[in-house]
Amino acid sequence: MSNKSIFKTVRGLFIPNADMVNEAGGLAYELSPKAALAQYAATGCFNQTFYADAGEQTDHVIEIAGKLDGEFVAKTAVFPAKKDT
Repeated sequence: MSNKSIFKTVRGLFIPNADMVNEAGGLAYELSPKAALAQYAATGCFNQTFYADAGEQTDHVIEIAGKLDGEFVAKTAVFPAKKDT
């Protein structure tokens, strides 16, 4: 275990500051449009969640998809449906 009195000066030095506020009102890190769309597709959370309903999530996905090229959106749409063979 490190000596906290010696190493405390670098604690948090290399961690970037949060750059947005999430649906819960907390500080968060903004994802790139590609990462955000991939996260929605991979988690499959187009449903009622604690902080956003399905309509809000769908609107957000449509907004994100409008910023990206069609090929990436299409690949992202089919990726979660792939099954291991």
